[in-house]
Parts: sequence; C-alpha cells; structure tokens
Amino acid sequence: MSRDSRAGKSGRSSKKRKPQPLKIPTSEELRVLAIDFELASGPAAVLEFVTKNALADLRTYQRARSRKTRWDEQFAEPIDGLHKLVGELISFLVASPGVLKEILPAPAGEKLGELYSFTGIGKALDRDAFPHDGKSLRSYLRKSAQQFDIASAETFYARDREDYGLLQGDRLLLYVLRVIHEPLQGWFAAKAANKGGRPANAERRFMIERLAEAAPSILGSEPPISVGSPFVALCERVLPLCGFAEDGIDKAVVSVLTRLRARRAADPER
Repeated sequence: MSRDSRAGKSGRSSKKRKPQPLKIPTSEELRVLAIDFELASGPAAVLEFVTKNALADLRTYQRARSRKTRWDEQFAEPIDGLHKLVGELISFLVASPGVLKEILPAPAGEKLGELYSFTGIGKALDRDAFPHDGKSLRSYLRKSAQQFDIASAETFYARDREDYGLLQGDRLLLYVLRVIHEPLQGWFAAKAANKGGRPANAERRFMIERLAEAAPSILGSEPPISVGSPFVALCERVLPLCGFAEDGIDKAVVSVLTRLRARRAADPER
C-alpha cells in the first residue's frame, strides 16, 4: 500500500487515533516494583491505590469520549443540514422585515401568538409584554364564577397573545428560530475548535500528574524537576505496566512537573 493511499493531504494518516489501551497492573507486578524501590508497606499501598484509581478515572474518560465521538459521527450530517436551513431562514427574515406578516394567513399568526407565554413574547420583542389590567381579569372571573388559575388566566388573555402573533409574528418566529440555531452554532464552534481530538499523550500526562501529587507519600519528598530523579525512574516503571509507551517518559515527567510548579506558584492554596 502506498503512502498516499494511507495518508490524507497533510501527509498524516487519516486513520482515527484510538484510545490508549490501558491495563491495570497486577498486585505481583506492583509488589516487585515496591521491592525494587525499597518501599515500605505504607508507601507501596499508596502507590497501588493512586495507580489503580487514576486508571479507573482514565477508563471512565475514555468511555465518555467514545460515546461523544459516536454521537458526533451519527448526527453530523443532520445537524449540518438543519444548521444550514435554519440559518438561511433567519437570514431571510432579518433581511426582509415584515414580509411574514404580509404572507402569513391571519389564523396562523394568531396560533403563533397563542403558543407563546407573555414571558416568551417579552424575550422575543425585548420589552415587557405582560398585560397590566388585573382588575379586568378579576371582574371576568367574578362574572363567570371561575376560580383564578393558570387556565382561566390564559383563557382571558388569549386574545392579547393572538394579537401579538398577528402584529409581531415575524419577530416571534425569528426568536424561536434563533433559540434552535444557537446550540447548532455552538456545536459547530466546538467541532471547529477540536483540532483532531485530545492533545497527544494527555492520558499519560494525567497519570504522571497523579503520581507527582502522591510522590511525597510514596518516595518521601516532592519530586525534583530532573530527568535523573527517583520519581522519573518510578514513572518509567509504573507507566509501562499501565499500558503506556516507554518512549519519552522522562521528558514528559519534566514537562508535567514544570506545569505543576507554575500552577502552584500562581495559586499557593491549591
């Protein structure tokens, strides 16, 4: 198979990157590691707990991400079509104010207003739309021998909402379309910001960070930013047991520790 048939235009493989195949170290593997590092039972127990707990968190993250990826793939085409159609309709209504009132039959406008609450009408028109004739409502309820409730109030004010639909139907419809369009826009923005999935080796960095936070309880001191430190040696043994590649662990450890130090300096209470 030629290189061109395996790679996209950028020269990189077009095959999607699969989640890191993680595995939980056996108790025997961790026991041997603890002996090699001369860890007492307490630090050895901390190492085992932190390692397995971090792996559990990573597996949960991988499952959630896998579900999200499948959802995006399944609905990408329908969302694309809906986003385009709704966007075009919004653009048309904005560019042609009042046209809907001219072409929409009066009963349709009335029904559109009836669908709205006064709160929704106010949001669509950006002003207070609540009726201010409470005395009329009380008089209506008295004469019709009705109790005050939502249904009776809606019946009394039905004509007012219908009038809003007749007079402002285009703006009411435009508001509904924008409510629908906004999350579609957000989906496209998030997709555009995703430059190919999670950053490279993010899961490995997460594991190193968890081990670094527990290092004082495992090795007895804060890990120094040095490729020759015992903490780097520990990571070079633990991470391969968890399924991570051996290459570049020392440099990854230095990068994670540098970032942790900067974070703590910026927020000493962390």
